[in-house]
Amino acid sequence: RPHLDQAARHGPHLRICDAHFGGSAARAKRSLGVVARSNRRTSVKIHPDLAHFDDGYARLAREANAEPTSIGVQTTNRASLRAIRRTATHDHREAIARVLSHFPRTPADLIVGLPGDDPEGLERTFADVLSMGFRAVNVNRLRIFPGTALAADPPGLMGGREVVHTAAGQVLSSPSFPASRAGEVAALVPALESAAPLERTRRLLAPAGGGAALLGLARVAEPADLMRIRGCLLDRRPALAGEF
Repeated sequence: RPHLDQAARHGPHLRICDAHFGGSAARAKRSLGVVARSNRRTSVKIHPDLAHFDDGYARLAREANAEPTSIGVQTTNRASLRAIRRTATHDHREAIARVLSHFPRTPADLIVGLPGDDPEGLERTFADVLSMGFRAVNVNRLRIFPGTALAADPPGLMGGREVVHTAAGQVLSSPSFPASRAGEVAALVPALESAAPLERTRRLLAPAGGGAALLGLARVAEPADLMRIRGCLLDRRPALAGEF
């Protein structure tokens, strides 16, 4: 606690993982209270435990000059989640909605190239993220870190064939994400990034499939065209409504 107090008083930036607060919502809130009382000019970033987040947590975070770094969705492909032995963050939709209602700019962290995933699964993940209401995203390629199960046996976890990666461990090609399909993936990422901020357009498209409809629209439209389409949708022009 004294170290947390000192960091909040004198550090320009403070980054906290909620799990390091001791694993309970009560302890997390007490620690946020310490930061709130001590903070003068420190920018505080928190990686929140969704099980802890409620209106009281949000209030304390704002008092502490803190905001979430991101929400680690990674993927909504359950086969991939089983392969990497991770729980499904996207199942906590109500908690995600609470975070986004208080901190709407919180991005979703996503990973391209995970074991058990493929471009079709990636597209579904992107559509799911849009449907969950995220307005910002961080998309990163899979990286192999030393000492992990993936580093010990890349082919074993990636389909039994060769995995091509850089010296730093960034995966460039794998059986499910071959170089021949790199263009598809490369087109998906900017489409997601263009679509994510268009919150009202997403709501208007909800009857047509929500996130999937918006992602599909973003894939075929130039950014300037997408903004013009957005304006037309918001004006609810009958001709465009009939076309889309």
